[in-house]
Amino acid sequence: MRYPFLALALAASPKGKIVATESAATIAIHNDRVSFIIDKTNGILGHIRLDGQGLRGPQSYTSGRGYYECHCVPTNYEVAGSDIFHIATDGNATFTLIQGHDTTRAAHAGQWYFLRDTPTATGANGGIPVREIREVFQFNKTLWQTASTNSDLNVTIPDQNAITLAVKAQDATWNLAAATPDVPFVVQITDWWTKYFLADAYAKRKAHGLCGKTETGMAYGADVTQDTLFGGVPEGGPDLFCIPHIYYYANDPQFPSRYQGAATTNLANEGYDRTWGPQYSYFNKRQQASLPTLRTDAEAHADFSGYAEFYQSIAHLIPGFAPPVARGVLSLSHMILPPAAEEIVAALQYWGEVSATGSLQIINVAEGMYRLTVYAKGVFGSFILDGVQVRAGTSTVLNGLVWNEESAGTELWRIGQPDNLIRTTLSPRSYWGAYPFVGDFPEGVNFAVGRSDVSRDWNYAQIATSGAKVNFTIQFDLLQAPPPNSTATCTIQLAGASGATGNEDFSSATFASFPLAASVDDFLDVLEWIIPSNVSSSCLERSGISCFTVANKRTFPGSWLKNSTNQVVLGLHPGSSTRVMYDALRLELA
Repeated sequence: MRYPFLALALAASPKGKIVATESAATIAIHNDRVSFIIDKTNGILGHIRLDGQGLRGPQSYTSGRGYYECHCVPTNYEVAGSDIFHIATDGNATFTLIQGHDTTRAAHAGQWYFLRDTPTATGANGGIPVREIREVFQFNKTLWQTASTNSDLNVTIPDQNAITLAVKAQDATWNLAAATPDVPFVVQITDWWTKYFLADAYAKRKAHGLCGKTETGMAYGADVTQDTLFGGVPEGGPDLFCIPHIYYYANDPQFPSRYQGAATTNLANEGYDRTWGPQYSYFNKRQQASLPTLRTDAEAHADFSGYAEFYQSIAHLIPGFAPPVARGVLSLSHMILPPAAEEIVAALQYWGEVSATGSLQIINVAEGMYRLTVYAKGVFGSFILDGVQVRAGTSTVLNGLVWNEESAGTELWRIGQPDNLIRTTLSPRSYWGAYPFVGDFPEGVNFAVGRSDVSRDWNYAQIATSGAKVNFTIQFDLLQAPPPNSTATCTIQLAGASGATGNEDFSSATFASFPLAASVDDFLDVLEWIIPSNVSSSCLERSGISCFTVANKRTFPGSWLKNSTNQVVLGLHPGSSTRVMYDALRLELA
C-alpha cells in the first residue's frame, strides 16, 4: 500500500518581478511586496513579510511557523512508527523549485513536495482512514488581534497572559474567566475558549483569517480563500482554534478531516491519490481599514476564474487537477422549492445559494458526472439528482426541477429546526461537555411540546455520563387516539454523534457503533437506532455546533399512542461516554 501527498505553494504577480533562489537548505521567493522562505530540511515555511512587516513572528518550538502535516492513519497500525507525518521530517520529501510565466506573461515561482511511504499493514476491511491533512499557520506575534470566520462571527483573540493562565476543562476547551475574567474575549463572548468556537460551514464563507493593526494605524489581514471543498457544504472546520495556531485543515476546504462533518478518506490496497485545491493565503493591508473592508477585499479574490491563466500554466505539474479549459458551468432555472425552504444551498462539491425563484449558476466546475444535492434550512430531507453531466466549455442547464418536501403524514410536532447544526439550544457555542449538562439538567431533559422552550429546556448535547440521569424525555398531548390502522413515523436528525471510534471510520472498541434507544410510552426501547461507527465525529468533545450529520426514521403503530399525554424517551447506554446532538426531531401520523 502507498499513500502520496502533494502540496503546491506558488506566488504570482502581474506587476513585481519575482526572485527565487535555492540552496541546499532553503528556497526563498520574493517580489517587490511579499517574501517567504521554505526550510528544505524540515518543510517549515518560515518568515512571511508584506512590505517589510513580519506576519508570522519568530520561531519558538511550534509557534511562528507554517507547515503541512498528515494524521494519516490510526496509531494502532504499523506505519512508519507514528500516525503523524510532517513534511520532510523523516527525510522522505523532495523539493523542486518551479518558475515560469502564464499566457499573460505574469511570472510565478514556487515549490512542490511529494510524500510516499510503503507501510505493510492494512486494515481488516481493506483500507484505513486518512484522518486529516492540514495546513498549519502558527503565529507568534501580537499583530493579530481579531479572528474572523465570516461577517457574523468575529472575536478578539485572547492575549498570551490569558492563554498561559487558562484552565483546561476538557479536550480543546479552556476556561479563561477563572484567571483572567476581564480580557475582552471573556467580557464580549464567553468564559470558555473552545477548539470549534470559530467553526462554521463552508457555505457561510469565502475567506477567513486574522486582522490586526499596528500602532501607526496600518491594518493587516491574513485570510485563506477557497474554491472547492472536501466533505460537502455543511462541513466546516475549526478555523482558528488553538491560539496561537491557525489550523487550515477541515476549514481549508481542500483537505480531509472528520472533525467537522466530512467522511474520512480510506487508504485502500491499491493506493491513494487525491488532489485538493486550489486554495491560497491572501495578505493585505490598508491604513485605518476595518475588518469588513479587509475581508471584502480577500473575498473578492476568492475567484478561480480571476487566475485562470496562472492555473492553466501550472496544471501539468499537478496530478488530478482540472485546468480551466476542462471546466464548465452548471445552472438551475426555475426550480420549484418547498414553501418552508430558507437558505437554500445546492452542492456538487461545488456549491452556491439558490435564489427564491429557484435559480443558481456555478461556474468553473471540473468536467465530469455529478450528484446534485439541494438542501435548505427548515426542510427535512434534501433534493438529490444523480447523473448530472458537466462538460468542458459548455453550460449545463437544469430547468424546472421540482423539490417536494418529504412527508410521512400529518406532523404532530417538531423540535428544533432542520439545518444541520445546533444553534438554538442551551449553550450552543460555549459548552463544557458532560459537566454543565449534568448541572443544568440533573433529572435529564424533560421537554413538553407546546410549553417548553428549545433555547432554555433542550440541551446542546446528550451525553452518556456515568451515574447521571441523561435521558431526553419528550411529552406531548393528543386530543384523540389515532386510528387503529395508522402509522406513526419518528424522525431523528443529528448534527453530530460520537462513539468510541472518534474521528476514524472503524474500531473494534466497545461502543464504536452504539445504540440510541427510543421508547414510546410503555413500549420500551422499541425504536432503537444503532448509530454506525463510520459517522462518528468529535464536535461534541470540542464544543462544535455541527459535525457529521445523520438522520434516521422509525415507524410504529399509531395505536401505541393515546388521547392524553404521551412521551418519547431517548436514551444512551449508561456510562458509555457516547454522545449525540440533535439537529431536529419530528413525529408524523398517517
